[in-house]
Amino acid sequence: MVDIKKPISTVELILGMMGFIKSASIVLSMVLIDWARRRAEKAEDRAALKDTEMEVLKNNVRIDDENREKTPGDIVDEFLVGDKPPS
Repeated sequence: MVDIKKPISTVELILGMMGFIKSASIVLSMVLIDWARRRAEKAEDRAALKDTEMEVLKNNVRIDDENREKTPGDIVDEFLVGDKPPS
């Protein structure tokens, strides 16, 4: 017996390709959305880090300004006793 092969239906082939393209586009869009979300989170983290670093810098400047006129002994006494050393 001779095997007779069925010809490929172009309509079925086109429908199959369209289904594949649809699935691939859904997966690609999900990947791109996740990538954009992660990139936004990283940007927020960087902004929060910069804000924190700015606050630390401002506090360091404030502390340096407060302690500029004090002697090292006054600073140690203030740390050990509390807010203000006894006069």
